[in-house]
Amino acid sequence: MRILYRAIARSVALVTLVSLPAVHGQCAAATGSCGPSITCASLGFPTYCCSQWGYCGTGAAYCGTCCQNGPCTSGPSPTSPPPPPPSPPSPSPPPPSPPSGFNYNANHGEDSRLVAYVGNWQACPTPSQYDAYTHLVIAFAVSYTWAPTKNNCDQQCAIASTVPICNNLNNQALVDTWRAAGKKVILSFGGAGMGGSWSGDQNNCWDYCFGKEEQLATNLVSIINNQKFDGIDIDYEYCYDINGSQAGRCPQRSASYTDLKAQTFLDSLTSKLRVKLDALQVTNGYNRGRYELTHAPMDSDLTPSTSKYFQILKARRADLDFLLPQFYNGVTKAHVDGFGGSGAGAMSAASLFSSLANDLFNMEPNKVVFGFCVSDCSATGSNANAAQAVKVMSDLKIYNNGQFSCNGGAFFWKPTTPKPTTAIPTAALPTAGSSNQPTANPTSTSLIISRDNRCGKSEIDARETCGPICASQNDCPSGTSCCTVIENFCGSILDGLTPIRSAIKASERHATECTELLWFTVYLNSSDGYRLMKYLYT
Repeated sequence: MRILYRAIARSVALVTLVSLPAVHGQCAAATGSCGPSITCASLGFPTYCCSQWGYCGTGAAYCGTCCQNGPCTSGPSPTSPPPPPPSPPSPSPPPPSPPSGFNYNANHGEDSRLVAYVGNWQACPTPSQYDAYTHLVIAFAVSYTWAPTKNNCDQQCAIASTVPICNNLNNQALVDTWRAAGKKVILSFGGAGMGGSWSGDQNNCWDYCFGKEEQLATNLVSIINNQKFDGIDIDYEYCYDINGSQAGRCPQRSASYTDLKAQTFLDSLTSKLRVKLDALQVTNGYNRGRYELTHAPMDSDLTPSTSKYFQILKARRADLDFLLPQFYNGVTKAHVDGFGGSGAGAMSAASLFSSLANDLFNMEPNKVVFGFCVSDCSATGSNANAAQAVKVMSDLKIYNNGQFSCNGGAFFWKPTTPKPTTAIPTAALPTAGSSNQPTANPTSTSLIISRDNRCGKSEIDARETCGPICASQNDCPSGTSCCTVIENFCGSILDGLTPIRSAIKASERHATECTELLWFTVYLNSSDGYRLMKYLYT
């Protein structure tokens, strides 16, 4: 995918914990996501215990005998401890509830997904950035090395046996921590760097994967097993029908490309991944539902419903767990037309959503996750601000007497290039249904309409204080940067959107530097994120 996201932000309050380390000779030290030198508190879970086997959680299995650190309920093991079990617990222990108290786990309802794409070349996220998410998708596994003009494709479609998680490095402890907190961690294969169907793109690495579906599926499933992922996402934005609906596109294709090869690839890879993932589950005893398999197609590739990609996905719908359609490639513009309208867009989002929920899937709206673009989609006029996104999701819930009230959730697309003076608007989705209406924050200015760059210590500071207008860094006082504030607003968007308002104070909001982080969606802390999820999905 071309854009990544910003995770819901929150502040994590750390508490002082008393550690009761295991006694050497009686309890062997083990390191998984935690261990003798890695506390659960350091991973963002201050009230959790590190079990004998090196995983964070609560209850006797974690805080009892041989607890390594945290609020352990037992001291050192007794002189004559009971015999150990014949084998350690599965490296995927039953996920405890998140420390914030929000009640979701790996078997969360299918109508309450909140998905974040994690750029594996960027900085690792903090607990405050990932806490509220149900799914974290590692982007990407690829078959190329990056180059500025055209990526260097591996002509055998070879992919690295180990995929970086963040900071261009593997980080198994972080994956284990996410999963222990009830999240699913999915690997994404593909992305725009593999090749795109839009004008001007030079990449064609997909061509070299055609006909190699068996080996590719085997390699991807091996990575999933070795790095303990919960499934796979296929992000294919390349051509597949240049003799039909995509005539004149993908001039960068090689001699290896044909429509038939591309279509066979999409069908065969999906099928082989499902078969191999199911077989893996039998072998390794994976116990978090079935391994998840999804695609993230552009809306332009899903219309009309007779399109080849649509029909391939429909034929393979039993293999898919859900779909992540991008409702922001110009075909639909729900943020302007409303969920049920058209005009700015060629068709209504309701029409496409209905087609996906009722035709591609079999009357299963809970398998369709609605995708928004917060910024960087100006070329198609598809950027949606916070109020627009909330309106679309609320209209989706009540459309046609609640036909789609149990929809698959939502995701928000964000740019990732760290450019201090370029636009970094952020969606601040407000929540509803809270009985605690906030008082006006004394540091926030009145809401005014503005598209100007402004000086501030952070994007939030520039926006909420309506800092001096700037064109570049040279226009700003020392210690501040020239930031682009949230599109259309200067002043507190959360305080300005009434009667739907956030209960979080400006001082509690997560402030970042103007330089872009990798996470997507909203400037809310986790408690607000949970209220948002309850508002959107209940």
